[in-house]
Amino acid sequence: MSKKFAKMQDILNLMSNKLDERMVRMAQFKEPSKVEILEEYRDHILTPDAIDYIDLSTLALGFSYWIEDKLTGHMSEYKYTHKEGEFFHFEEENIKEGTATETHKFFQLNKKGRLVNAVASNSFGVMQCYTPDDCRFVLGESAFESNIVGSDEYRTHKSLTKYESGVWTQTLFKGGVRNSTEPMAPDTEELKPIGTYEYIFDKNGLALYQYDDACSICNLRVRVKPSIQL
Repeated sequence: MSKKFAKMQDILNLMSNKLDERMVRMAQFKEPSKVEILEEYRDHILTPDAIDYIDLSTLALGFSYWIEDKLTGHMSEYKYTHKEGEFFHFEEENIKEGTATETHKFFQLNKKGRLVNAVASNSFGVMQCYTPDDCRFVLGESAFESNIVGSDEYRTHKSLTKYESGVWTQTLFKGGVRNSTEPMAPDTEELKPIGTYEYIFDKNGLALYQYDDACSICNLRVRVKPSIQL
């Protein structure tokens, strides 16, 4: 067995084990009520008319908050580590059973809370570029492109976002692919649904609650150690 094949098999086995764990927890957990989250943070909820007031420059260096994945029990700390030019850098550290894991994510946000870039690494050395989040706070229909690190291909995505009573609901679709020499992705490929995401944000545009059914597996992440800065 080649080293490359063995490494791929290790990744597949890890993914399968994590899926089994998640399916067990899915059958056991009770979803925290969005009403409970909205009540707990009632003075700090982001609304569409407050988007223009998002200003991450008000955050103190070292600001952090904690999110719990309710289906795995894992905790993640998001920490504002430094500012570079006009971008604010956050690091995510995952905690499992009280110990930091080898998976790290690094995020760049602009002053208005939009995700500009994010890269993840883990013990297998896998690197992944996350989609710039141009559409998260845009109500109605919008579009953006995503690119994987090391590739010259760009995929078109479309977003349909609505807001109701503190909850942002975003449905994402993926479309055609173009390479870097083409002006736009072909529109002949039918849009395919990725999933629907429900968010509750604080006034900085940072997540208090996220639920999604992407990849046919539901995910539920909730802030559990609040650290709000107005």
